[in-house]
Amino acid sequence: MKSDFILTFTSPDRPGVIEDLTQFIVDCGGNWEESRSARLCGDFAGIARVSIEEESIAKFEHGLREFQTKGIFAQARKNTPQAEQGEATSGALICSGADHEGIVSGVASRLAAMGVNVEEMETTVLAAPTTGTPLFQMQCQLTLPSDCDLEQLRSQLEVLEQDLAVDIELLDADSAL
Repeated sequence: MKSDFILTFTSPDRPGVIEDLTQFIVDCGGNWEESRSARLCGDFAGIARVSIEEESIAKFEHGLREFQTKGIFAQARKNTPQAEQGEATSGALICSGADHEGIVSGVASRLAAMGVNVEEMETTVLAAPTTGTPLFQMQCQLTLPSDCDLEQLRSQLEVLEQDLAVDIELLDADSAL
């Protein structure tokens, strides 16, 4: 029987980071199930769901510490399946504007207050084509509880647009990203 773990890792970017990690997982009788990773500020960072054979869990947990000698900082947490949430709908959010502190925090706070769960989020800062001004962009996949008042959520996001001087678009499941 296998157990699922959530593995997080970061390393100075170089060829072979994924190869080192995935070979280790295979050596532990495990499988690399799903993951997201990216290069950020010269480092390579990611998160993965891996499944490990029960008899190899101690080897897996001990072996993670050994990666520090290769400059890879990795840790894992055993996944505990969560109970199904009630009915919910999917949606998406797109936010863009001049980059400044507090955008992600403001949006996340407003969504959490309305019981909206952020399933996936991607943010980036790009230089504006003409001026080079830093422009912030965010895309989120959302899960809205069945009792979420969409009009109230849209209203709250409109206020937030003004407060943060950004554009926010809430998309329903049919037009989600």
